[in-house]
Amino acid sequence: LESPSPVLVARTSTSLWALPKCLKAFLVRKQLYPVFEHKLNDVWDGDLARKVHACLNEMGIKWTSTNIVRIGKVGE
Repeated sequence: LESPSPVLVARTSTSLWALPKCLKAFLVRKQLYPVFEHKLNDVWDGDLARKVHACLNEMGIKWTSTNIVRIGKVGE
């Protein structure tokens, strides 16, 4: 990868994301967790992954993989 960290291109929250105003928000350690037994996995493996990959390619976005993960605080 060109950058030390993957770029987040999607999230499922319905609230508008805003850049945290204090540095304390950046001190919360986060971790990626696998997602099991979720309806998204069924549609992802069906046709959705192909459509997302085609869209990324169409937009000229360089990508190497797409993964269904949950982002949570370390230890959750």
